[in-house]
Amino acid sequence: MHTRYHRKKIKSNLRQLGHLRHEVQQNAQNTSQKAPGTALPPKIPLIIRDMTCADGTPLLVPNAREPTHFSNSEFEGHVLPKFKPQPEDPYYKPYFEGKKRNFEIQVQGQFKKSSEGSDLYLGMEIPDPVQFGMVVKALAKLCVTVINRTISGAHYSFGTEQEQPHIAFPAGRALDRIVITAPGDTPPPMGLQMFPETLTKAERCALVHTYVPE
Repeated sequence: MHTRYHRKKIKSNLRQLGHLRHEVQQNAQNTSQKAPGTALPPKIPLIIRDMTCADGTPLLVPNAREPTHFSNSEFEGHVLPKFKPQPEDPYYKPYFEGKKRNFEIQVQGQFKKSSEGSDLYLGMEIPDPVQFGMVVKALAKLCVTVINRTISGAHYSFGTEQEQPHIAFPAGRALDRIVITAPGDTPPPMGLQMFPETLTKAERCALVHTYVPE
């Protein structure tokens, strides 16, 4: 009985995965139709879901030619996930070629309400509790300690009754680039480099309030 049940569940999961792949391909085709003259994004074996979207859980197309709109109770904007697949994507090849970077996720938008605190964090969260043995849990804590020494201010939890498992870092230390656009000004276009690549990290930090995209 258990074997038959697992076989049915596997078949059901495979059918669901087939539907997801079809949806990803359809989203990619729709994206390409919005941007004439650009080839379809390559088929990357990766499924990205927006689990916080207020109108469902739509799929995000990796290496889309245009950013994808999203909205939740806290934030509204656009996201553009870019990856370095094999074979390479000609559309984004100039951005990845000759560099160690393998992916980049650009997010642009506006908070819907003011935050009580002044700090902005970048974090990852999973919905289910993490079950670790004593040895694995000790190793995980060691890894987090090393990360915290590299990026100070990190906060993590393996999950409690009050909070889900997560790890978060101050955005100013975790993000490569941040551009704050004044109300009424036009933000930088997504998909392009926000700062000249020849600048040092210190020079990029100095340009946060003065940089104007070409």
